[in-house]
Amino acid sequence: MHHTGTRQSARRTNDKQRFKPFSPDEARAKWRSEHCLAEAQFHAAAFDSETAVRCCMAALRHTYGIPRYLMVRDRVDDLLARIDPLRMIRERLLAPEKGCMSQNSRFGSVETRYAILSD
Repeated sequence: MHHTGTRQSARRTNDKQRFKPFSPDEARAKWRSEHCLAEAQFHAAAFDSETAVRCCMAALRHTYGIPRYLMVRDRVDDLLARIDPLRMIRERLLAPEKGCMSQNSRFGSVETRYAILSD
């Protein structure tokens, strides 16, 4: 059997979604996360993996709650998989007693541990 009608209607739906303009919140999240990704790529190229992972986490935080597909999320995931494949840096940074969530850090108190990824 030939099912081209279903594919064509799905393609038309995807085309409409693809060309829908970004809302102000979506555009802001996209811009901020792309900026963080560029910083992460710079630090990864300089072999500063921890800072690169921090930038990737910030990029993901900026896109949290945006239901629309943003390609920048895929690019951040790809970079994280390349520089932290075993998730060791991420785990250390999210640990309450160490990393970016310590009391002395610029990111605030331990209570903000989960807020970093959910703002």
